[in-house]
Amino acid sequence: KPVGSRRGPRPSVAAMASKPDVGDRIIACVPYLLPLLDGLRYGKFFFREFPQAYVLLAPLQPLIKVYYTLPFASLIVFFGLYYGVVQNYNFSRFVRFQAM
Repeated sequence: KPVGSRRGPRPSVAAMASKPDVGDRIIACVPYLLPLLDGLRYGKFFFREFPQAYVLLAPLQPLIKVYYTLPFASLIVFFGLYYGVVQNYNFSRFVRFQAM
């Protein structure tokens, strides 16, 4: 192991084979909101034809407003995910992989 390595001990084979718990699964879903938010501007024609489909995005409305009003929001979120989740070894490997 190199002297300057920041990695912790390797997980055992049994730990890698076990399923992640519910909390890790929920946290791992959060990075997938970034492509969803980026693609919403192209879905405006779809939502004009099918306004009832917009009801599915109603719980995300505050997040959508913040995302589109903040300049460079996608870049800020990307670096936040990278440095806050991927490089944070306190999160499980599953969560860090999904955020990558």
